[in-house]
Amino acid sequence: MSRTSARLHRLVYCSTINFDATFSPYTYEIWEILNWSRAYNPTVDVTGALLVSATHFAQVLEGPLERLRPLFGNIACDTRHRLVTHLQCEPAADRHFGDWSMAYASEEWDTNVPLSVRRPELSLSSASVSAEGVLALLRYLVQGPQSGRGGPPSD
Repeated sequence: MSRTSARLHRLVYCSTINFDATFSPYTYEIWEILNWSRAYNPTVDVTGALLVSATHFAQVLEGPLERLRPLFGNIACDTRHRLVTHLQCEPAADRHFGDWSMAYASEEWDTNVPLSVRRPELSLSSASVSAEGVLALLRYLVQGPQSGRGGPPSD
């Protein structure tokens, strides 16, 4: 299956973590999610990135819609998180994380770009969180300043 298929879609969601991730961005639960994703996603032509804070997940998944729907259904039922908020699922012209079966970023890696509170009035639990904001933040954290932005994305 081609990674530039006309059926390419991008799905973005955020959720609240059900386990304590405050002490390490490498908890067993996160390791388990990444291992499974990195083994499974290439078999169904899905790429993406996972962003983890002490209290929230944000994830971008890219692939054929017929693969994203059941995958997101499984993700939404996963007991490692709650309050799963679907932010976007729409056709995409190209992949932002095409080189990654599942890229991983943590706010602990760059304390200048915190996920849980980027501005005092905005957090992932806020209704004002946008798919574009999550996507821009993940792209910055995964691809870094060398991607041409030179700094954190602005709101």
